[in-house]
Amino acid sequence: MKGDASPMIELAGVTFAHRGGASLLEGAELTVAAGEVVMIGAPAGAGASSLARLLAGRVLGAGSVAIAGRDSDSFQGSETC
Repeated sequence: MKGDASPMIELAGVTFAHRGGASLLEGAELTVAAGEVVMIGAPAGAGASSLARLLAGRVLGAGSVAIAGRDSDSFQGSETC
């Protein structure tokens, strides 16, 4: 990242599992700067779609997810899976 710019997307220690299932993400870390392009790909069932849902605030996990400096807990429409 350049200068003192805050990250656009930041995940810190994110863990997620579907109810009664194995963890799909454990301690995930990700920092994306404004304007940066990132592709996330994984085999079926490895957690890429769950990560997208976490970023969109559609599911809740443990850890911290922030978009443009706002914690995802403050977004509307969150639900657990």
